[in-house]
Amino acid sequence: MPVTTPVILERETVVPPTPVRPKAPKPDKPEPDPVEETEKTSPVTVIVSNQSPLLMQVAASMITRSPDPVTIIELEKTVAANSSSQLDPFDTNQLAVALGERSTEWLKGRTSDFIEVLTSAAQPSGRHIPALPDPAWQFDIWSQHFPDARRIGAVISEAYVPQVQALAIEAEKTGLHFIYRVAANDQAAQVEFRRLTPEVDGLFLLPDPAIFNPGLITDVIEHSHRNGLRLLAYNGFMQSLGVDLVFTAEPEDVADAVLELINHPDREAGRIKRFTVTTPVSRQSVSRQSVSRQVVRADE
Repeated sequence: MPVTTPVILERETVVPPTPVRPKAPKPDKPEPDPVEETEKTSPVTVIVSNQSPLLMQVAASMITRSPDPVTIIELEKTVAANSSSQLDPFDTNQLAVALGERSTEWLKGRTSDFIEVLTSAAQPSGRHIPALPDPAWQFDIWSQHFPDARRIGAVISEAYVPQVQALAIEAEKTGLHFIYRVAANDQAAQVEFRRLTPEVDGLFLLPDPAIFNPGLITDVIEHSHRNGLRLLAYNGFMQSLGVDLVFTAEPEDVADAVLELINHPDREAGRIKRFTVTTPVSRQSVSRQSVSRQVVRADE
């Protein structure tokens, strides 16, 4: 019987697959902080005609109240400093604000795009904020204090004629009579004031630099007192000289009017919303509003 060699069958070893570990998720990269867009600024250059307290305080208020950088140019110092060097500190790329008559004239030769503030021009060079309150409102205050002073006079230069004609028209609407005379200089103005005396009950001393100087102002006030005339003016120091009614604008309110006009480039003109009316016996702050007029005492 043949001997068979046993065949040894190797048992197949099944090796289980090595478990695959799931890859750990990569940590999320922190998102960068959003970049805040820098708000564009519109630098403003304010040119001040002279160092009068009102103009200087308006300029200072512009610096503290404007969200944009403000550069102040004092015209008197600039003209004196640059008379020999011919350097011009004005940047035509910046929005310009002219405070007063002289700075307006100075800017006319440098740019046609500026805001004219506290000037009496009947035909402003461009966008503007007039120095005087609304005419109808002035006559309203006048009539409240002096109901018997129905005839009002003024002496002005030729440049002021269109503005005074508008005052005369408004006066007639309120039952007042407004008479004016035109003078070429201070000496001629003194004569015209004398001629007006028997024709009027009071005078508006309009801030016309072409005819007024300190000597003429004092003379007109003294002459008016001797003849029983009531007086209205627009500068705070006039009260100490004996003027009956004084309309003055607070610097902060002028600055706010300028900033409002800057923020509304579609508007051609702005208006100072608050004036202080000073009488010989009381001081009160008067707000002119578009719908109604409200009187508020200064200490409220």
